[in-house]
Amino acid sequence: MMTRSGFWNWGRGANLAADSSPVATRTTSRRGFLRTAGTAVAASLIGCTSKFGLRKCELASDTPYPDIVAHLNRNIDQINAWQSMNVKVTPHGLLGLASLSANMAVERPRNFRLQASIPTGNVADLGSNDERFWFWMRNDEEPMIVTARHDCLAAAQRQLPMPFEPDWLIEALGVIPLDENEIEFEKHPTDPKRVFFRRKRTAPDGAPVELVSTVDICNGVIVDHSLSDKAGKIVALANMGEHLRDGKTGVSLPHFVQLAWPQAKMGLKIRMGAIEINPVALSAKQFTMPEIANCPVHDIGGETQQAEHTGRAKV
Repeated sequence: MMTRSGFWNWGRGANLAADSSPVATRTTSRRGFLRTAGTAVAASLIGCTSKFGLRKCELASDTPYPDIVAHLNRNIDQINAWQSMNVKVTPHGLLGLASLSANMAVERPRNFRLQASIPTGNVADLGSNDERFWFWMRNDEEPMIVTARHDCLAAAQRQLPMPFEPDWLIEALGVIPLDENEIEFEKHPTDPKRVFFRRKRTAPDGAPVELVSTVDICNGVIVDHSLSDKAGKIVALANMGEHLRDGKTGVSLPHFVQLAWPQAKMGLKIRMGAIEINPVALSAKQFTMPEIANCPVHDIGGETQQAEHTGRAKV
């Protein structure tokens, strides 16, 4: 059986175990696709330096913790959605891959879309809506869209150990308000202008995990999130920087986001130009899984989720 570490071994010449059973053949095929697709997003976590467009302290270092939460929520409450049509996605440090042009949109509670392209066309599509999430990368040898319902995520991850959890990602992108009642506050050991928010969460498989967010009190923003398993190992990280305040709404958003899944050796650097807050042009169609000509859809995680079809529209 392919181990988790073996599955995410994206080096050249990685060997997939063969199996004669139909189920194993389909699973191996999917693993081959995701192993190939992963080369577009794999990266090592590199620290980032936050550059704030906020010129003076928003809050004093001795601000009571509930007031810090209230300040953050006043910003988040104004953001139902945002989008940027000027995004650079960088799979840093792997096989010389350069930045990809992209557009990105987020809408609470579960809508997300990142579409990356090169001059010859789209090359990747990662998204989520109320029902499901999906991932596609252009691959002429083994075209495939991998998808699963949110309520089947635990079963899907048993088939394919994907680290992507849409709910965590959307929360990290700043459109989900904080719940003060679930937060355990902790002082930073060396920096009085920073504080940790600790929250107990449950992974899709039912295992306990902990979400820790670092808040820059002075600038009144969250600068990173980390998700750890019960053994203390980091499952996912999000670093945010280059916060700028929108001139029309007064909302502050990071223009640089670095995502990493250390155990899976996956990561993305996302740098955004102009960000539109609460765009009126967003529609449900924007958060609909694409239909791609001659590209089967592999729906994983459910009892009957081997659906494959050919889409009608080319990407």
